[in-house]
Amino acid sequence: MILGLDLSLTCTGWARLNPDGTHTTGCIPTNSQRPTGERLLRIVTEIFHGPAWSPDVTLAVGIESGVVRSNAALAIGMVHGAVRLELWRHDTIIVDITPATRCKLATGKGNAGKAEVFAAAIHRLGYQGHSDDEADALWIADATARILGVCNRPPLPATHLRALDKLKPKAA
Repeated sequence: MILGLDLSLTCTGWARLNPDGTHTTGCIPTNSQRPTGERLLRIVTEIFHGPAWSPDVTLAVGIESGVVRSNAALAIGMVHGAVRLELWRHDTIIVDITPATRCKLATGKGNAGKAEVFAAAIHRLGYQGHSDDEADALWIADATARILGVCNRPPLPATHLRALDKLKPKAA
């Protein structure tokens, strides 16, 4: 199983890919009025003790990394640190997927907007949800599965798949 995470202190999207190609998605919202530590604990607890995680069968986790707006850098850094610490405790393979890679895999364009990536998830991956965060997480999981050569994935144009050419998994 592959887990894709679109980490955010506001609403973390997650997508779980099963070996047969089926998927489950979800979102972990937090209340911006609550203390940051409480919000971090909710995200980590929901990821590792909710429906996203299965310690016996999780092969790898894809995490969106890269560009962060300066006003959100500290908060997103804390979310990444907390989640990566747990992944390290579970000795899990991590694949970092940049936003441009996610966009290019989904649409063929590295600068595609949220709506285009969302529409591509519906069209190409059979996503039936309603959340940009979940759709992003599904593309992150899809990229991770393709890099590792696991899970049954739908075909994509070669131009889209070039987004993965330089990516490699690494230890947590």
